[in-house]
Amino acid sequence: MLDSRDPAAEAENDWHAASVEFAIDILEGRIDFVRNIDPKSYWRLEGEWLDDAKLLLAHRVWLRRGRGWGEREKMADYLQVCTDFASTLCGPNRKASKSDFAAVEKYIQEKYFYDGSISVEKKETAALVRAKAQRLHDFGVGGDADSDWLDACDYVNAFYSKILEVVEEPNPTKTAEIFGKITGMGGRYRNTVMVNMFEAIIFRYFVKSSIAGEFSNSQSTLSTMIP
Repeated sequence: MLDSRDPAAEAENDWHAASVEFAIDILEGRIDFVRNIDPKSYWRLEGEWLDDAKLLLAHRVWLRRGRGWGEREKMADYLQVCTDFASTLCGPNRKASKSDFAAVEKYIQEKYFYDGSISVEKKETAALVRAKAQRLHDFGVGGDADSDWLDACDYVNAFYSKILEVVEEPNPTKTAEIFGKITGMGGRYRNTVMVNMFEAIIFRYFVKSSIAGEFSNSQSTLSTMIP
């Protein structure tokens, strides 16, 4: 019997899975972001999405369980993966130094900032906002094109403005706001589809925080609501 799968599509899926896997290895520390990833490659991490990484790992949980599940188990697996990622972002992992952040800061400022602040007038920033707005649309969690654009602008402005501040001067309130946007903590789960792996990785490596347990508790509460 002939295989009806499209070889080009299969190759693309394999490449995407490998790229997501590579980004997960960086996020979880098996590949050191500071020492092994050149700033010229940051754009590749910006092209991968944290939610895709969660889905890949949840799929692996499903495979390990023999491929059998109902909707409750499916949601429970996904929530567990979300909690694991939260622990990775803010857990006891050793954080990189401020001096190590210099290359990241330079990359962000040159690409997305103008005159000291985030600027959507720059083509690179506009492209980043557009990609995030498209994610809201594609996942069916957005509104119309204008509201999706505004929501994406809000995310980009909040993340990139505050990430530089909290690395330079730790601030629990601002850290919690960034963490909430990355993880969906506080009920903003629609925002999580907009998080790319570059953003998750720089939070994990450079932001000192102790709020992962709070997120874990919120996930546990949510899991009890699954019918």
